[in-house]
Amino acid sequence: MLRYLMGATLFGLIWASIAYTQQGISDPKQLLANVLVFIVIGTAICWLLSYIVKWFKDPK
Repeated sequence: MLRYLMGATLFGLIWASIAYTQQGISDPKQLLANVLVFIVIGTAICWLLSYIVKWFKDPK
C-alpha cells in the first residue's frame, strides 16, 4: 500500500508543479486540495487494481 501512496504523491506533486509554473493554478489552498485528491483517489485506484489483478491470477 505504501508504494501506491508514494506513487500517487509523486504524481500529485509533479502535476502541482506543472500547474503552478504554467500559471494554471496560483491559489495554494486549491493546489493543495487538488494534490490531496490525487493522492487519495490515486492510491485507492492502484490498491483496487492490485486486488483485481491478484483475483484474476489466482481465482479460488
